[in-house]
Amino acid sequence: MSAKTARKPKVRSQESGVRGQESQTLPAVQVGVSVPLLAEPLPGAYVPRHVDTRLAPAEAQVLKRLALQLELTGARLPDGTHVTSTAKAVRWLLNALSEAA
Repeated sequence: MSAKTARKPKVRSQESGVRGQESQTLPAVQVGVSVPLLAEPLPGAYVPRHVDTRLAPAEAQVLKRLALQLELTGARLPDGTHVTSTAKAVRWLLNALSEAA
């Protein structure tokens, strides 16, 4: 398998959860979060379009859980792209924050 080949979860379920190798359904939860956000962008401020970071193990686990659940439920970005990766899950989350603001 080449480095560019996308990997998909081995086993999926159409239920609200993900089936693991033991055929156990893992429940999904809805999480509400209060996020501090400036009311308006700062005029003339530099706005980076790329983020490169290392995640702590707990952060990586939460991001993977989010990405798998979004993929399982058929979530899409505003341009219609299916959420199929952790990077797209971050974009989905930022779009959700933007819409809620």
